[in-house]
Amino acid sequence: MKVINILAIVIFSVIISSCGNNDKMKPADAIFTGKIVGAENQKLFIRKETVNQINLDTIDVKADGTFTYSSFLENPSYFTFFVGRNQVLLYLKPGDSLNFDATAEIVSDGKFSGSSVVYNDYLARYTKSQMQFSDIMEGIFTQSETVAVRSIDSLRNSQNNLLSELEKNMEKVDKGFVAMEKSRIQYFWGLSHIMYPLYFAYYNKVDNFKPSAQYENFLGELNLNDSSLVILPEYRQFISNLVNAKVDRYYKDSTISAQYPSFVTYQLKKVDELFTDKTVKSYASYRVMKDNVLYDGVKDYDIVWPVFEKVCTDIDLIKDVEKQLAEWEHLKTGNPAKDFAGVNLKGDSIHLSDFKGKYVYVDVWATWCNPCLGEIPSLMQIEERMKKNNIVFISASVDRDKMAWQKMLKERKLAGQQIYVGQSDLLSGFYKISGIPRFMLFDKEGKILEVSADRPTSGVDKKLLKLAGI
Repeated sequence: MKVINILAIVIFSVIISSCGNNDKMKPADAIFTGKIVGAENQKLFIRKETVNQINLDTIDVKADGTFTYSSFLENPSYFTFFVGRNQVLLYLKPGDSLNFDATAEIVSDGKFSGSSVVYNDYLARYTKSQMQFSDIMEGIFTQSETVAVRSIDSLRNSQNNLLSELEKNMEKVDKGFVAMEKSRIQYFWGLSHIMYPLYFAYYNKVDNFKPSAQYENFLGELNLNDSSLVILPEYRQFISNLVNAKVDRYYKDSTISAQYPSFVTYQLKKVDELFTDKTVKSYASYRVMKDNVLYDGVKDYDIVWPVFEKVCTDIDLIKDVEKQLAEWEHLKTGNPAKDFAGVNLKGDSIHLSDFKGKYVYVDVWATWCNPCLGEIPSLMQIEERMKKNNIVFISASVDRDKMAWQKMLKERKLAGQQIYVGQSDLLSGFYKISGIPRFMLFDKEGKILEVSADRPTSGVDKKLLKLAGI
């Protein structure tokens, strides 16, 4: 199972695409200006939020740190302003002139002036509340169900209070903005509930953790089929992670995996069962495909694609997945592998091509990656079992800190071909590695068998034994 800090990702992606307004507005340019100290002569980015989130614009910062950006708007819209790894959520209406001054290091302390300041100040306070929750999230999610739920409820109450303050302090508030913000708070609350069992098991290293029978009652407060909310990232994350929670049994129940040889088809089946609204169902299936394409290009394409086209009725979303899949064409089975290299503990250069004539199983990992470390015991057992066979095991570290890699190798006495690759553009680029651990399998001729092979804990030993003729 991919253990990813999904909730933390959401906290820094609290953005929605557009917002209804009770007053009709004339289309007009919205102007966004400001000064970012520490970003002089750099390129920053801004994105008007839509469901697909693909329209990223560039902002050229002048030598004095100032910038200007304009966007023609027909309706009030949300934007995300990217300053390095930091993000600022913006709300702009047609005709607005909003200014933002900050330092590149601490954009969260930036100051707004000009039009729609009250809305953007509110969003800044809301974002800080999310960040504060992120800081204490591990402490909350290691606690009992009662304590965790109390903390999740407390966050929702405090965020609703922030929104109430906005309404009280404005004579004429944008009702569409308030409605969307209420939904955003509610679905982050729901998302936090979904994530608690996963994080409790992960942080406390507990297998097969199950919350109480009453735990899922929170779903009764949420609408799973409201197409008007698909523009909300919290809603999108909520429905996506609800699907993930419902398919968690796949790797634990052999009868399910026997019935659905492809994990992705099982995910799509759950989407079809959970949602009735076509827009919601299309987006949920799109997220299943997009997440899998991002990670491994979607295995068993011939099996998966007909199921996806049946569940997803949005042509634009289907085309977007097709576009992403096309980027994986060079990584199909039978295509030549591109050579990569690293250095071992002795400082010798080790290349993938050094092992032509043998099958090669590659583990791309890092010392800071807990899921990676969780695979090591099973990997070592497989290596020991197959050390006399025609299979080479390469563990390629992508650590930034080479000394951390060296220290762990010595402490754990790791076997196989251990190499340090670092932040290789080849691995992240050609092999499209966007998350770790990633396992790859190459044949004796140096051709690709799988660029997203099964993990040691997911039964890859059976495939390796078959290749070895055992």
